[in-house]
Amino acid sequence: MDGFTAMCYVRMRMKSSDFDRLRRQQDVFLALFDQFISINGFIKVPQLYDTFSQFVETDMGLDDILSLLPLAYKLALNPSQIRFYRVDYSMIENWRTPQSGAAVLLPKRELIQAMFEEAFRDLGSSTSADP
Repeated sequence: MDGFTAMCYVRMRMKSSDFDRLRRQQDVFLALFDQFISINGFIKVPQLYDTFSQFVETDMGLDDILSLLPLAYKLALNPSQIRFYRVDYSMIENWRTPQSGAAVLLPKRELIQAMFEEAFRDLGSSTSADP
């Protein structure tokens, strides 16, 4: 996919749900990571950061990105370590606002909190070894 097609793919809303969109965004992010690895992106991080910072707003500086390279290297060697966590229909309830009738999704906080705890527990155990 070129950039425009990827953007259309991740943002598509017709006949789709927010949860489908989240899955597509994760798919594209993983594909970008694979491309990053295949072009020896590790050595190009400063150049890539300069390029992408013109188009992407983030509070992460280049030093923050560089500090994540050992983890990226470890994941590149063993991509099965990448875990995906998603909010799904079991973690929300549908609700309509009284005034406008707008449909919104309300989180079931205890279920989402449990997912976060699992994700951070996994993160702690999977990043402790040196690459």
